[in-house]
Amino acid sequence: MVASLPELRYSVDQTDLTIGYGARQWGYDGWGMAADSPHRHWVNLYFLRGSSLDDSTGLLTGTGQRMRHVRLASVEELQAQRSAIEALVHAAKAVGES
Repeated sequence: MVASLPELRYSVDQTDLTIGYGARQWGYDGWGMAADSPHRHWVNLYFLRGSSLDDSTGLLTGTGQRMRHVRLASVEELQAQRSAIEALVHAAKAVGES
């Protein structure tokens, strides 16, 4: 994510190893945009305002009022979806700037 938007700030939660990303937007301390959350067999990439994003590829899942996530189970899956995920990252930043 940082490679796509180098101006992002991030914070690692040492308890559950979640990484939060932001650029002076909404969420925790007014800057949260997205978060990575590792699980045993996959990683979720959460978008805090995912329900507001244009997801033409259908990657986002979840039924929350605002949050949506992309579930990735392998490096190959990440590589195959990289351009769509980068588009979501840029869209998430744009939502926070509007």
